Amino acid sequence: MQIVKSEATSSGGKYSFKKLKDLSGDESLLTFEKVILLGIFGDAKIGDSVALSSLENNFYKNLESIRENIFSGLIAKGFYKNNPEK
Repeated sequence: MQIVKSEATSSGGKYSFKKLKDLSGDESLLTFEKVILLGIFGDAKIGDSVALSSLENNFYKNLESIRENIFSGLIAKGFYKNNPEK
């Protein structure tokens, strides 16, 4: 993923994320990382860009899944016996 800032505007510029490679089969990524990237890129193709502003009313829907996957990973590694948020 590449973060790109467009020309400066009165609001400070606009950011976008550019998809650089297919991550669907990348076993080096943790589950929560895959959920984050899927939340950003959805079904975007390699080379496509997603404006940060387009995530404003959508990305938050992924936060619960991201949080659950982070704690699942920590539990699996022995840092917690169970999810401390529950």
